[in-house]
Amino acid sequence: MRRKAFSLILLLGACSGSGTGPGANPGDDAGPGSTLPDGSTAGNDGGPIGTDGAAGDGTAPRDGAPDDGSTSLPDAGVTLPPIVPSPCGGKIHCVRPGDDLQGVLTAAASGDTVQVAEGTFTGTFSFTGKSLLVAGGFDTTFATRDPAARETKLDGAAKGSVLTVSADGFTVRVDGFTITGGSGDAGNGYSGAGIECGLGKVTLSYNRVVSNVVAASNIDPTGTRGGGIVANGNGQSVIAIVANVIQGNVSGRGAGVASSDVGTLILDGNVIKNNRGYSDHGGGVFINSPNATLRANWIEGNEIGPAVNPYGLGGGVYIHQQGTSAHLSYNTYTRNKAPSAGSGFFVDNAAVATLDHELFYANACNEKSGAAMLVDATDTSNPIGSALTVSYTTVADHPCNSTYDGNGIMVVGLGSTATVSHSLFWNNGANQFAMAAGGTAPAVSSTFTSPDPMFVDPASGDYRLKSGSPAAGFGRY
Repeated sequence: MRRKAFSLILLLGACSGSGTGPGANPGDDAGPGSTLPDGSTAGNDGGPIGTDGAAGDGTAPRDGAPDDGSTSLPDAGVTLPPIVPSPCGGKIHCVRPGDDLQGVLTAAASGDTVQVAEGTFTGTFSFTGKSLLVAGGFDTTFATRDPAARETKLDGAAKGSVLTVSADGFTVRVDGFTITGGSGDAGNGYSGAGIECGLGKVTLSYNRVVSNVVAASNIDPTGTRGGGIVANGNGQSVIAIVANVIQGNVSGRGAGVASSDVGTLILDGNVIKNNRGYSDHGGGVFINSPNATLRANWIEGNEIGPAVNPYGLGGGVYIHQQGTSAHLSYNTYTRNKAPSAGSGFFVDNAAVATLDHELFYANACNEKSGAAMLVDATDTSNPIGSALTVSYTTVADHPCNSTYDGNGIMVVGLGSTATVSHSLFWNNGANQFAMAAGGTAPAVSSTFTSPDPMFVDPASGDYRLKSGSPAAGFGRY
């Protein structure tokens, strides 16, 4: 893919009113849930999820992790079947430190459960062609389970992908592990250094996928993806990545999470933080799926771009390719970085993205434009545009002095469009809505841009509105 070109710039002012209400705001109702692989649902239909891999009995702020260095999970509104200790024997396999975990995974029959006690298991692990529940966080007697207090660590020791799952025609859930020390395998282009999952119906839940690092010499500029998790599939695949901490992973594209051709992809209630991509597109998340749902994820501090002569777009989330359609809601994007454009969010190459009830704040200023959001077309002689729809979203505090402005939304490329309504844009530099290179000017209606919206405490990341705010009824809150 060649570098994106910015030319023929036309800057637009903020086209919106400031004091009149936009009509009814749906508020914080996230609407109907998505069906997870095990038949449960993701949506505003259940109790709160746990924190840091707990077994579903904790709570955390809906907006995601607090800005204090912790990795508490947001309340994603997800319901998953609880995992409770079962007596060892028969279809229940119990594994303690020193036991042969890989041998158990290989020997287990479809429909079995593998319970893994606290402790560290070093090596790489895999299973294929069977339905399994694989769960960590048990005490060594298997009488109790608490993944937060009893860490079950799978440490790849830089010997390859830590966990590889292929479930074509089967249903798998992996829950309650720390997965670390992965480096990727040459056979799959070093993608999925932490977890490589493909095909079938797979749920990855309540795991800590941290510090999986692909060596710089092994990173292919376009082919190496998913330092934390790579999800590959087909039209029948359903992959749900729910309530995980995905942090400090290193790869090419999508250093936190990357997907390719997954029929239904769900990312719900994850903390995706401080992942580093040394390629050109998608620092935290790289999405290629005809039916992707991203909800209630905390997306912070992710970065894209080579170390030398840095160029890159889509530091936080990158939505890629014609045929990809993504719905994103209740996510928070902050302190993500792309050196060229689109630090927070980038929809590209004829993909379609719909955003509602999102929060963007303080993503990094970059060279060209789009500190918060960027839209671009295909790099072809007859470009096909991408489409972005934004509603009830707050975008604030990107006071950048970049080459082309448009640090609220920049639209680039013939046929690309952005439609904005019932949203709040504040302190995003001059001309916060802009277009370039044949893109269509963002269509902005019923959106608040002035005066001061009176946020509660923006310095601490609290972008709720104070009582009496002139922006009441606009934006995320």
